[in-house]
Amino acid sequence: MKCHITHCRQRGAQFISDYLGQILPELALTLGVRVATLIQYVARRSLEESGDTLTGLHLENPKKATSTPTCERLLRAFSKINLTIVETGDSIIRQITPLSHLQTKILKLLGVDATIYSGIAELAKPLRC
Repeated sequence: MKCHITHCRQRGAQFISDYLGQILPELALTLGVRVATLIQYVARRSLEESGDTLTGLHLENPKKATSTPTCERLLRAFSKINLTIVETGDSIIRQITPLSHLQTKILKLLGVDATIYSGIAELAKPLRC
């Protein structure tokens, strides 16, 4: 009987492992699409309510204004951010790229307090090699 229970547990564990291995990538993709859709929707709704536009999202034409930004362009506006952490003896120096006017405006449109950004550098831990 003990052998049968062990075999059932192993089969059950294998089934769960196989099932999660198949479903997790799809779940992650679905979640990612939903988050991207939500970001785009909230930004567009905020721009519509305020009657405002965003300028600087189009690399090929930085002066082009839009009231219907895509999530891809909104996220791309944050692609040039760098976080530098230098550990010297007992002290750790952290520096993060300051937010541009466009980045601050995007965060405001999404209802995110820009001060959360400055806290990222303080929370970051140095990498241990």
